[in-house]
Amino acid sequence: MANDKRMKTEFWFNRLIEYWTLPRAEEVVEHVIRGKVQVVQIGNFGPDFYSLADDSQVDRFTVGMPLVGIEENLEYAADLIPKIQSAGARVVGQLSSTLHYGDHLTRYGLFGDLWEQIWTPDLLGDPPTENLMHATSTEASGRLLRKNIKDRPYFSYRGCVSNPNWLNILKSMVRKGVDIGLDGFNTTHNYEGFCGCSFCADMIRAHMQDYFCDSDLDQLFD
Repeated sequence: MANDKRMKTEFWFNRLIEYWTLPRAEEVVEHVIRGKVQVVQIGNFGPDFYSLADDSQVDRFTVGMPLVGIEENLEYAADLIPKIQSAGARVVGQLSSTLHYGDHLTRYGLFGDLWEQIWTPDLLGDPPTENLMHATSTEASGRLLRKNIKDRPYFSYRGCVSNPNWLNILKSMVRKGVDIGLDGFNTTHNYEGFCGCSFCADMIRAHMQDYFCDSDLDQLFD
């Protein structure tokens, strides 16, 4: 999503620098000026950031932001971004399309009280759904999909990209990034496939009707 008309037109660049977490201004601004850097990719503005930012026990590299606290990191970014832009570069933030961390059984991450804290007029606005369980990928049985990945905190979950609740969550996070000055986003974890929820099933069935007749579908899926 573009922050202004500059990013809506064709834009070519060949000098980009990337920081997974937000750097200090003195680490990047002079570099942009001297190297005539055109794009700077910094920070993490997606659901994985919101699910971990308030946890001081989690390594800041995993959070993708340098400070403890959601608002603290967003304020830091809002101060840093215009300094980089004034040096001549456009600023792109990283944003996961699906990944977030927590434990729905113990109400950790966005499954707990943190969910209420992020949906305020000053942060992400009105909540698109009552809780995150209504937007997270599931098995066909309805059980939430999750993984325990080595060296990652808690469990990793993914939002369902077929679910309108999840898409509205992402839109709010994108809007917040634009509000604090980002020119655009580089999305990650956008390779996830369908899950077992009804939204995915409806989408797949509708798509298959264009390629298979009823008898073919009966043969394929009994």
